[in-house]
Order: sequence, then C-alpha cells, then structure tokens
Amino acid sequence: MMKQPKRKRARATRESDSNPLVLSFSSRLRAWRTAQGQTLKEVASNVGVCVSLVSEWERGQRFPTSKNLYAISRYTGIPACCLLYFGPGECPMMPKRPHRR
Repeated sequence: MMKQPKRKRARATRESDSNPLVLSFSSRLRAWRTAQGQTLKEVASNVGVCVSLVSEWERGQRFPTSKNLYAISRYTGIPACCLLYFGPGECPMMPKRPHRR
C-alpha cells in the first residue's frame, strides 16, 4: 500500500495583508493585549488555544473560527462586531468607558 503524502495546512496568502477585516481584527487584538499587559501565553490559555495560533491571529496570518472569535470576545469583553469593525474611528457599538475623576 502506497503512503499518501501529507497535506500542508493552508496558510493565509498575501491577499490577507490587504484584507481590512483581517487587519482590523489583528490590530485590535494586539492593541487590547498590550494595553492590558497580557502575554500571548496568557491570552492563549484563557481563550483555549495554542500560543502560536494567537500569534498568527495578531500577525494577520490566520483568522479565528466563529467559536474562537466568541471565546476572544468573552475573554476581552469586546463585542465580536467591534473586533471586526474596520470603519473610521472606533466601533459605534463599543461600550463607553466611564470617566475617572
């Protein structure tokens, strides 16, 4: 019996570098993580994925599944629609932060 060659997992193409949805998500996730002082490892363990996957999301090389997007949204407290928003300025659905005195 002849062995089947292993298939390589498809990686995002260079087209994803210009996809505004991918760029928006990756930049918002990285911005949130750095603002919170979280490491890739902390985010990965709280979302339930491996560190390399979070890194690939942040670099725009991969995009999360709907299940993972929901987990990220729950963990960060940012609605999924705001993670994906690529319009001008901030997402209009983003919860307003209370002013501190």
